[in-house]
Amino acid sequence: MASGLGTRFGGNKLMADFGGKPMVQWIINLASIMFSEVVVVTRNSGVKQLCDELNIKSVFHTLPHRSDTVRIGLENISSNVDGCLFCLADQPLLTYGTLYNLVSNASANPECIWRPSCDGNVSSPIWFPCSLFSELSSLPEGKGGNVVAKRHEDIVRTISVANPIELQDIDTKDAYDTLLPYILPSKVLSDYQASGKKHLLFTGKRGSGKTTTLRKIISLIGGENLPAITSWAVPGKAVYLNYNLTNITYTIGEFDPVFFEKNHIMVPVMKELEKVASEVLSSMADEDSSTVVIDEIGYLESSCEIYSESLDKIIGQKRLIASVRKQDLPILRKVITNPDAYVVDMDELTHLRF
Repeated sequence: MASGLGTRFGGNKLMADFGGKPMVQWIINLASIMFSEVVVVTRNSGVKQLCDELNIKSVFHTLPHRSDTVRIGLENISSNVDGCLFCLADQPLLTYGTLYNLVSNASANPECIWRPSCDGNVSSPIWFPCSLFSELSSLPEGKGGNVVAKRHEDIVRTISVANPIELQDIDTKDAYDTLLPYILPSKVLSDYQASGKKHLLFTGKRGSGKTTTLRKIISLIGGENLPAITSWAVPGKAVYLNYNLTNITYTIGEFDPVFFEKNHIMVPVMKELEKVASEVLSSMADEDSSTVVIDEIGYLESSCEIYSESLDKIIGQKRLIASVRKQDLPILRKVITNPDAYVVDMDELTHLRF
């Protein structure tokens, strides 16, 4: 549904640049992965031209109402379908995982109305079964599918979405400015979900945004309470590691001026690293959570064989979301080259960073 004129936005929002591509292209690309038939209904000549370039079926019209968009869309889809998913063109942060979950449920129970929900608030996209097409085609002037959904509340079903940002539409420049910084983590999350791989790993040079993106991903999946390790350095002093479930902090590296001057790194504290392996990684492996977070895995950890062995156990039992130092060391190379890992090199995504 791409017929909005962007009045509140103050311009052609559907063709506005959003992370390197027109805003409408995000949902077009996502829908094209999921469906064999996609129809874009628009009053925007730029959107029409974009669809032609992408080889996506589109219908250009000049009618004023949302009810017109719904009717035109239904008139231009195949007749042998179980239902139709109505997507908004200005929801660019919708992820593959959410759309997949929605479509999977609709495929299993196509007679129901399906929509996403976050914190009790329902949103779009909305799946309608073909049994309701006649009602959708005769909506009151200016009304949308919510009218039909309210008439049939007994068959409305919802899927849960962890973060409301994913479901927000962009009506104003303020909303655009608020959501733009999330385009990178949202795209990463969506591509990772589509890959079907188990682990999500971030690598890149210092300052490339590994930690920032990882934390936004955790927020998007509602994973603030997942078992997590956080490490940080105090220049000229030490490197610390904290385990959130116990709030115990370990000193895993210490500053030695002579060693540092020669090697430009801190000295590993082996006893502490071994304690992290035996106390923290073992605990994470035994937690009920299927996902664990490590920020970051670096050269200090690479120096400890017991840590490496415990990390292997984590990788075998859990989904790992982690940032990994970009350095050619055995443990780091082993983690990054895991065939079941989706690896994001932040150095290659500078065009999506805001």
